[in-house]
Amino acid sequence: MPRNGKRNHKYTDRTLSSFLSWLSNAIHQNLKPNCYSVYSVNKYIILHRRYWLLFLLAATGLYLFPLFIYTGDLKYFIFDNINGNHLPLLAKCGLLFAESHKTIAMIFNGLPRGAFGSEFDIQVWLYYWLDTLQAYIVNEFTIHIVAFIAMYAFLWRYLLADESESIRFFSASTGAFYFAITPFLPTLGLSIAIMPLVAFAYIRIWQRQNGWIEWLILSLFPFYSSFAQVYVFFLFTAVTIALFGMLRHRVIHFRLLFALLLVIFIFLCKDYRLVLQMIFDSGFVSHRVEFAKFDKTFMDAYRMAHLQFLHGLSHAKGMHFELLLPAAIFAVLLSLLKQKLTPLFSLILLSVFIFLVLVDFWSFLLAQKYSLPLFFIFIVSVYKFQHDKYGKWLSIILILLVGLSYWLGFSFYEKWDEITKELLLIRMFDFSRFFFFSQVLWAIAAALVAIVVMRKVQFALLILSLFVIFQFAIGREKAYFGMGKQPYLFSYNAYFAASQFQRIEDYIGRTQCSYRVVSLGIDPIVALHNGFYTLDGYMVNYPLQYKHEFRKIIQRHLEKNDEARKLFDNWGNKVYLYDNGVTYDYLNEEMLRNNNALVYNDLDMNTTQISRMGGQYLFSSRRILEAQKFGLRYLATFEDEKSVWTVHLYAIIGNEPQGKNF
Repeated sequence: MPRNGKRNHKYTDRTLSSFLSWLSNAIHQNLKPNCYSVYSVNKYIILHRRYWLLFLLAATGLYLFPLFIYTGDLKYFIFDNINGNHLPLLAKCGLLFAESHKTIAMIFNGLPRGAFGSEFDIQVWLYYWLDTLQAYIVNEFTIHIVAFIAMYAFLWRYLLADESESIRFFSASTGAFYFAITPFLPTLGLSIAIMPLVAFAYIRIWQRQNGWIEWLILSLFPFYSSFAQVYVFFLFTAVTIALFGMLRHRVIHFRLLFALLLVIFIFLCKDYRLVLQMIFDSGFVSHRVEFAKFDKTFMDAYRMAHLQFLHGLSHAKGMHFELLLPAAIFAVLLSLLKQKLTPLFSLILLSVFIFLVLVDFWSFLLAQKYSLPLFFIFIVSVYKFQHDKYGKWLSIILILLVGLSYWLGFSFYEKWDEITKELLLIRMFDFSRFFFFSQVLWAIAAALVAIVVMRKVQFALLILSLFVIFQFAIGREKAYFGMGKQPYLFSYNAYFAASQFQRIEDYIGRTQCSYRVVSLGIDPIVALHNGFYTLDGYMVNYPLQYKHEFRKIIQRHLEKNDEARKLFDNWGNKVYLYDNGVTYDYLNEEMLRNNNALVYNDLDMNTTQISRMGGQYLFSSRRILEAQKFGLRYLATFEDEKSVWTVHLYAIIGNEPQGKNF
């Protein structure tokens, strides 16, 4: 602005004219039908790809931002996540390096150290050096950052290697972003997030292009991953592919075989306690030998497959249904075209796609009873007419995803029960866990959709930017942490209610190790997290004898309730006080608080058996009417406005506590 304070209109008009001229030239350049630029934007942005990368990294950072701002007030996914996480207990128990037969006393009247995880797991050390919440946050952050790097490296180096550098960059980074905001189960560590990088290392070794970095990846990732839950199935697949490749090429690839055996050996060394327990400890019989998960009818298995394809599972969430799956269908059809669409047809196609998403057309179409087999037939049919290699690959990915869904659903089909009755090892493993591959495959599908869009449609920058923005919103909604009202998300501070349970401990007035507690309608992990010694809990490996002893407490209810009986007898990881009107399936905090206002008036539990097992106190989420009739004596009620729980404290009659309040 001039010193006299008046605006120089000639200068302003000239600047505006230059800007409009630049904009006109940029639009004209990118509206050419034969333009084959990566994005419909000016060359400046194309040449400065760092802005796109910064955009994606900023979106990833924004996704993780709530972890560091809200911390304990942030809501975390409880179901099959925090409610079964005993890593803090292992890290703080003082028996991290103890012999496997030593007893960790805080849960199930004491469990052998060998029933817990390895001391060589990096997650355990996070909980050892940091407090529980800090370790959880660092673990979450690490998982998502590694996911971005791993998927980008895999896509850049292999899947898109034949394309120009610009196309490779934008499609690989889009797929990497999708993978980075995928909701990974935190207790699995890097198991899924690092899988593309592990595949990258194996392919490099297969091609004899590896260096020290590939061997370093293969040597270190087992210490931050789960063998039993994920990599048994990954390595089985890798070995199968490797053997097929060697047979096809009629060559024995010793280096690759060594790499596969090396990882298996490292995993077995890391999980040596579990190996020794399964092979040499004849005195420990796991409750898993009674697994009888093959209980679904044909239609139940079919429905499970359909739902998994659309939404994933609680511990392998999908976020593709609302946007990526429809985009993949469009991309498969687009790849049939031999030429790039004109700007007009590109705008029409984009408008139609957005309209169909907004009116929820895909939810209606894909949720129909027989939509999954029809979708499979459609993809297979389209594949036969594909000439574009990326269209073929995308079709193959979708076919594999449908196949994994059917594998999951029919892994629980009742007809398998007779076949596997004598095969205890098969019954102990959950072979449905091949579905963990689905999260990797959907991210690859996102990259393939991006490359098809860039090759076939104008205004690619606009389309991919919209995809990233909307997928970010979907990812935040599906995340294992957030501030919304998604199912099973609870505030960490409100759920574990440290001050409330400290008052309970003070009221009892005894050393916590001198008595045992059980919880009715309250997640047992809450008491355990607050230092109480519990008879109940959620464990994936514990003695079969204890399961039978605890069953006597809830036997009368199990005889009346077939669903609860199947859950406990055929699975049994959740050793809870199942009873009439008692629920542990809280969808949100409002539902839980409403539950606290109700009462229990018809219980079946055997409190005499609780007493025999050493139980002296019961924490109940509801007031128990005529408690003495059930072998209980009411002591006090504890409420806290910052807690989601109302805790009614009862003493077990027949095992009367001796404390300052008695």
